[in-house]
Amino acid sequence: MIYRDSSTHDISITQGTGDGSGWTPPYDTGIKITNAGGMIDAVYVLGRVYILFRTDDLSCNIFGTNCSGTVYIRVMSCIATGTASYNCTGPVTLYSYSWSNSFGAFSPNICPCSITYDGSRFLFALYNLYNDNHIEIWTGTLNNGVWIFGQSGPVTSSSVLETASTAGAQIRSIKPFGISVSSNYLVWAGSDNKVNILQSSDGNTWTNKVTLGETTYSTPAISYNPIELLFHIAWQGTDSDRLLNDITSPDAVKWGNKATFTTLSSGTNPSLAYHGTSYILILGWADNDLNGNFLNVIWQVNIGGSEGGCSSTKKATC
Repeated sequence: MIYRDSSTHDISITQGTGDGSGWTPPYDTGIKITNAGGMIDAVYVLGRVYILFRTDDLSCNIFGTNCSGTVYIRVMSCIATGTASYNCTGPVTLYSYSWSNSFGAFSPNICPCSITYDGSRFLFALYNLYNDNHIEIWTGTLNNGVWIFGQSGPVTSSSVLETASTAGAQIRSIKPFGISVSSNYLVWAGSDNKVNILQSSDGNTWTNKVTLGETTYSTPAISYNPIELLFHIAWQGTDSDRLLNDITSPDAVKWGNKATFTTLSSGTNPSLAYHGTSYILILGWADNDLNGNFLNVIWQVNIGGSEGGCSSTKKATC
């Protein structure tokens, strides 16, 4: 689990046991996320965790006006060297944007952003308020430890440039059971806050857009459970309690069996991941209560049962 520590604001890493019920002491990477949003995403590739995040430089005069700064979108990699220790390299800057204004420290909303790996290259999804709210897809490869970045441009489907709300987008490369190659799946909340999904085999051409009749103010999450042969999308609801929701699909086109977790309230966007050794789908989120944003996980135990195949009895709080 990768998260922004609420006290130090540093990126921290903790490892869970196979079923998600136990966690190692956190490892502090020493990389501080200075923006209030605290955006982080990560992907595990060949023994390393690649972490995408945003940091900011900021300066103002003594009155808190005439401010300027630079937004950096960066990526670093970490490899475990022990139960609760890592060796991290980087970070390397993927994208930067300099800004200034005379009113105060109003930094631009460049992200949330997301990272995935399709078997040969990394793909990054960036939300850019300063590019008409478009979702942009960037690509990156590693050559002898050196990052080489390239831009494949804004996401377009049916000749329409896709836009997002400030919640941003998540990209995941998934290889469904019985399919020889991975495809990329992009989920986001549109400008109307509705949950959307697109598919792409190459990260350039996007098809099969589906807009769900569900809304969220944060980034949705997508994953795949090969035991069920089902895709899952999870999102934070727009109800007063911000309850978590889950919906499934056999092909990422036809969605149904929505479940609302009536006891699980989230303070931000959730995260979904399939654990290939324990064969379980894990949902993570931060609490939405006055006692603190505690990290929680729940894992799927009664496949095909109620609540979208998940059971709220299997919960661990970190």
